[in-house]
Amino acid sequence: MPTLLALLPCEKLLYDRSGSELSNTEEVISLISIMDTVYAYMATGSNLTPTTGIPLNWVLFVLWLQDVDDIDKIYEQRVGIRLPNGQIMGYGGIQTFSMSAHKVRNILPIHGFPIGIEGVCHVTLYIREQGDEDEEWEFVASYPVQVVHKIRDPQHHTS
Repeated sequence: MPTLLALLPCEKLLYDRSGSELSNTEEVISLISIMDTVYAYMATGSNLTPTTGIPLNWVLFVLWLQDVDDIDKIYEQRVGIRLPNGQIMGYGGIQTFSMSAHKVRNILPIHGFPIGIEGVCHVTLYIREQGDEDEEWEFVASYPVQVVHKIRDPQHHTS
């Protein structure tokens, strides 16, 4: 199995494509605003379910290092979010990738983030080799993102 080098949720990702001869693995990537905390602003008495989400657009950057046994193997990865109560939210789709280079980058644009429970959510990553759907997903890593509820004072208005 490849070795995970990075699992980073961020608000944006920038590519430097100044050299048209550069391959995907040679492009310079800048991660903008790595996610540490998500603030949920709400009115007093808001009724949230554990899976209540906000329409936040964010990107998950995953960087794999090729092992000698991985050359030209094809893997599948999936991502989930473990809520503070332990519930797993949406694995989304399965992303397939080939370990055809020394390092392989996977970039997953994601829409929405759960804010229903205040506490730490874990962005979780799983992997398996492609071809055997009966094979168990192997947990690789998780990245903690703190969810903080902020109550807005209805008496305080800004113009």
